[in-house]
Amino acid sequence: LGTAAFAPMAAGYVRDDDDPGRFMGKEMALTRITYFSPSIGFKLNDEWSVGAGIHFSYQGISAYTDLRVSHLLLGVVNTALSQIDSGSDCLGGAFTFCGESINPFEQSVTLEVDVETPLSVTAVFGALWEPTPWFTWGFVYHTEATNRMKGSYRMTYSDEWQGVFGAIKRDVPALTSLLGLPSGLAEQEGDARIDLKTPAHFATGVSIRLLPKWKINVDAKWTDWEVWEGLKIEYDKKQEFTAVAAALAPQYSTSDTLTIPRHYESVWNLAFGIEHQYSDRLALRAGWEPRKSSIPDDKQGVLLPIGDANLFTVGFGYDWQTDKHFDVAFGYLRAKADIPAGSSTNANSMDPYTNILYNPYSGLDIETEATAYLLEASYSWQF
Repeated sequence: LGTAAFAPMAAGYVRDDDDPGRFMGKEMALTRITYFSPSIGFKLNDEWSVGAGIHFSYQGISAYTDLRVSHLLLGVVNTALSQIDSGSDCLGGAFTFCGESINPFEQSVTLEVDVETPLSVTAVFGALWEPTPWFTWGFVYHTEATNRMKGSYRMTYSDEWQGVFGAIKRDVPALTSLLGLPSGLAEQEGDARIDLKTPAHFATGVSIRLLPKWKINVDAKWTDWEVWEGLKIEYDKKQEFTAVAAALAPQYSTSDTLTIPRHYESVWNLAFGIEHQYSDRLALRAGWEPRKSSIPDDKQGVLLPIGDANLFTVGFGYDWQTDKHFDVAFGYLRAKADIPAGSSTNANSMDPYTNILYNPYSGLDIETEATAYLLEASYSWQF
């Protein structure tokens, strides 16, 4: 019998006010903390052992980002308005914009969302086969969970946004009503909800003792990231930004929902390790895991800037006393992605029919690099 507290998922970042990445995440925190995990293991015979557990977890998301609408159509309209308006005191006619315009390269809306759930339940089970002293095989499977998170949001609209849509409502109110256009509000806030799935995970591996004090491990791992088709935010009332998004991309938005498409994929990764039994108490370890990104090349972006990665680790295990054990590991991860202009529908597509939402870097070359320094430690004992 046993339990543990740990963080199976924890990531976040903060970007500067002038960082170009702020249009796809200025601040982000994604956290899953398992605070109670009652588990049981049972040795069936000399060769087979099985185990299972239930994990009770907290899940939360906090996001703050600037949004812009770098769509080709908006750029053409914005340029036309600027050229027409530069030759007159006002645009004239029915639309008296008088210099008002929305720049497709600047922030139009700022979105803040904080949602969480105190209870998300998953199950885990596995087995271990030890037919000889020098060979071991095992597997583990974690079930999927749907996290129904609730919280708050705030939409803050730029002066340009307020100016354009405020002018349309003032001068042509019938058009605002007919097309459901924004009215030029400065801010909207209220309750929000996000349903996010924790993907299922499967891992299997073998451990082979080549020499009395040397052991190698090979694992194969799979995580079902394909369930992350999009990040859907539900609001308690109609939003000005989502009203525009719904008109341009109804497949991704309604008047009170916004889906930021992701379309990730489930991939297999291999991991390799070596262990040296330095003494009766101390075991030294090292490992390498070449991780193929679950984000396809045509879906790469800077919201989660994780391309193909390499994870290098070193660590040790130490038997402090009988039935009391320490494990410590240090890791270094580096991930890189090259995203040529027009290659990703999640970031820089130039196709006006597919880059409507959300594609803030249309026509730009993007390169991302992420590094992480990891520390993991555990203390276990039998009772």
